[in-house]
Amino acid sequence: MPAFSHSQSGSDKAASALADEPPSPTHTNPSQFDISDKQLADQPWQSDKAEMADWICGSLCFMHEIKSASWHDVLDDRLAQRMAHILATHTHDIWAYSSFNGQADMRFQVSIAWSDDADIQALNSQFRSKDKPTNVLSFPDDSFDPETGAVHLGDIILSFETMKKEADISAISLGDHTTHLLLHGLLHLLGYDHIAADEALEMESLETKILTDLGLANPYEQPLLAAALKEIS
Repeated sequence: MPAFSHSQSGSDKAASALADEPPSPTHTNPSQFDISDKQLADQPWQSDKAEMADWICGSLCFMHEIKSASWHDVLDDRLAQRMAHILATHTHDIWAYSSFNGQADMRFQVSIAWSDDADIQALNSQFRSKDKPTNVLSFPDDSFDPETGAVHLGDIILSFETMKKEADISAISLGDHTTHLLLHGLLHLLGYDHIAADEALEMESLETKILTDLGLANPYEQPLLAAALKEIS
């Protein structure tokens, strides 16, 4: 079972769940993504270094579980602001394949586990029959959470050791690499994939477009990263 309670893939579950308990129509439009000053203090880590404040980006809330303290120097306001910018600037492209595209009155949440090689290797073995660590895994969900009144889009799990190694070998910052793989995982939750060649080209082109907008290099021009990204889910 993935790191969070919402673990099963299946966008087909959303229709029946939403029919039973429709989400509140009081939240903002998905095109209006903004980081809340109240949610992002200068230091988002709590005193026990195990929790971090949610990132509130308009209709989308990123919820965090810190499973490896090694992430401490990477998870800062800059990363959160980048995700807010991505969601605000590229709303149409990002939501293009989601079954919730255009449903402006709904609320959404994504669970992120900031983890390590041991944890992600166990998940990779259990769910993908690949007994080795990887950089990021994504588990789509699309179930309605009656406690929060939001649709849980799914889980993203990232491994510090593998991502740090890839960033070092490719001579890029871990923060830039994390921005890309968090975006990559989010696109998977919203219906993008790279199994078929045409799907891969579309997904990679969108990632490159968004990263270029942020002033970041094209990861698919880095041989190591390009090869690694072909393997991840």
